[in-house]
This record gives sequence, structure tokens and C-alpha cells, in this order.
Amino acid sequence: RGWQQSYPETTGYIIPTFFNCSRYLGDADLRSRALAMADWEIEVQMPSGAVMGGVLNDQPSPAVFNTGQVILGWVAAYQETKNTKYLDAAKRAGDYLLKVQNADGSWIKGNSEFANALSTTYNSRVGWALVLLGQCRADSRYLEGGEKNVRFSLSQQNQNGWFRNNCLTDSAAPLLHTISYAIEGIWGVGEVLQNGEYLRGASRSAGALLDTLREDGSVPGRLDSEWKGTVEWSCLTGDAQLAGIWLRLYAREKDRRYLDGAKRLLSFFKASQNCIPQNIGLRGGIKGSFPFDGEYGRLEVLNWATKFFVDALLLDEQVGGLADSQGVKR
Repeated sequence: RGWQQSYPETTGYIIPTFFNCSRYLGDADLRSRALAMADWEIEVQMPSGAVMGGVLNDQPSPAVFNTGQVILGWVAAYQETKNTKYLDAAKRAGDYLLKVQNADGSWIKGNSEFANALSTTYNSRVGWALVLLGQCRADSRYLEGGEKNVRFSLSQQNQNGWFRNNCLTDSAAPLLHTISYAIEGIWGVGEVLQNGEYLRGASRSAGALLDTLREDGSVPGRLDSEWKGTVEWSCLTGDAQLAGIWLRLYAREKDRRYLDGAKRLLSFFKASQNCIPQNIGLRGGIKGSFPFDGEYGRLEVLNWATKFFVDALLLDEQVGGLADSQGVKR
């Protein structure tokens, strides 16, 4: 059916990826594109400060998660340029998030109309965005709001690391994608604040996921409360996120199981990438699921799956490549 309309949420968190790749690859065009994305996000920001749910439309409704993801992009643009227009936009978005946040750190009001508003533990990635904004602005309100949300997310974690209320559609067997979101947010805040409790919480979930790897290097696309796969297909977005999570944990903890797991998962993932088409809009892109007709992003090529794959590849070169040069036994 061709490409859908522009997507504010994923454009927002693609921005840091372009900055990172611009620096690593020495490609100034990627930096220019990142700034163009950040400027566009300001143009489509809602008057309330929120970011709209879903793709670009003329009847926008606010979405907490999307707002947090675009804050990540604006903070990266401000850090790259020191242009305060990006920090001002992020502040408006952060003020909206604080206004609709519940006392326990969760969000019920303002969640996307395209998701289950009562099952958003993955909003920890919004808490992470608030903490980064708080650091940039030296404003304790955002830091406190972000930490409050991460504590709420950890309250939804079972002893075995699995998260309750953590899926767009099926909280009994959440997507690996939303499980990885939850871990990323908790780990991100733990790293920023050097908080051992948060880092251990994220590690608990990431460590449990090592046992879900299948013989082909993939992970089931949905996992129940015992970490058992409930589907045969694999969610490629979640696979890419998980590989990145394991590489970050390896970099910090030097536990070789994480490096092994990431390498196996990336080997599976690379085999799913279509690098043959002459159409440059498809070549190199990442599908929603493997096989292609799996439930998540069925028969679609997703910009966000591709973004997380790029992030994981970059980490693999930086972290995994260093391990190879040092002769880490795998």
C-alpha cells in the first residue's frame, strides 16, 4: 500500500540514532537530517505540549509515550547544538507529562487512544526522557517525575523479572517489544542516576531473557509470566532492542553471557534483513516480524525496527568489537 504518513513518535527517537551514526561514520548529512527531524517535531507539537498519538493527522490526540520519545530527540538535538528552541520544546512536553502524571508515577490520562491505557509499564521509557530533561535543565521536577515513574514500573515487576500490565493488546503475554521498552527505560534511568536498584531491576529482566533464546538465535514474539513463548514468530523490533540491552549490560557488567546472547540474536536478525531490492526505500529495512506474516507489523517494513537494529549494530561494533580485540572467549 506504500508508505504511511509521517510518525512523530518514532521520528523522535530516531533523532539520537542519526546523531550517533553521524559522529561514528563521519557523515554530516545524517546530522543535518537529525536536526530537520527535530525542527519538524516542533512544527507538529500540540498546543498542550504533548505529541500526538499515531501517525500525522488533522485531528490529533495526545499520547504520553510518544511525548516522551520525542523529548529524547529534542534533548539530543539540544546537546548537539545548544540551541534552546529544542530545550524549550522539550520543556513544554515535560510540563504536559507532569500535569497528567498520577501520584504513584504512572500515567492513565493522556495515554494513546491506540493502546490499552491500563497496560503501559513500558512508559518507563517516558520516565527516562523526563530524567534526561531534568538533567539538561537542572530542574528537579522532571527528575522526580521520571524517578517516580521508574519506581512504579519496578512495582509491576515479578520476582522472575517479568512485567505485569505491559502490552498494547495482551498483558498476559506481552510483546518482546514492550518488554524491551520497559527494560530500556529502567536501565536508562539507572545509568543516568547511577542508581544500583534500577540497574539491578533491569538486569533481572534482561538476565531472564537469556534463557528464551531459541536454537536459531531468535526469541519468541510474546512471552507469558513464566517467560515461556506463546507464539512461534519473532518480533524483530524487540529482538533488536534486546540485543542492544544485552550489549549495554555486557559493557557495564562484563558478563560474557550477555555478549554471547547479543551475538546470537544479531546473527539471526541479520539473516532476516532484505538487502536485495533495487528500491532504496526497502533495501536494508527491517520487517515487523519473522516470518513476515507474524502478528507484529504484519507484512510491513518498520522505521523503528530499523532504528533499533542500527543502534544494536553500532553497539556491537563499539562494545563487541572491543571484546573481540581483547580476546574475550565466547
